[in-house]
Amino acid sequence: MLTSVNQKDIDNWFIYHQPKGDQVDRYQVIRDVGKKVAIAIFDSGLDLAEAVIELGETIIRLCPDGVEKVYAMGHCRTINRIFRERGAYHAICCLRFQVIMPANAAIACNE
Repeated sequence: MLTSVNQKDIDNWFIYHQPKGDQVDRYQVIRDVGKKVAIAIFDSGLDLAEAVIELGETIIRLCPDGVEKVYAMGHCRTINRIFRERGAYHAICCLRFQVIMPANAAIACNE
């Protein structure tokens, strides 16, 4: 867990990270599984809980450890509740901005 910040951290967070190795493929897998969650939010015939579990497992498998991964996983766990309490739009926003983007940032910033 992040307990302090230094200049190296700030420089790393606010710079473009050229993809390397298999990063582009992992970004795409995370987006694809995230899209399954989004579709499950709008299709009552799909199991939203199952889709969210798949997303969490994907993040665990593909993302290196770091504060971004912790943040993404924490918000991944809240998608069902946000959907029930606030509706599809807010659940999709949480998914996009608080799960998918930080998961991809975990890859970019921590490798």
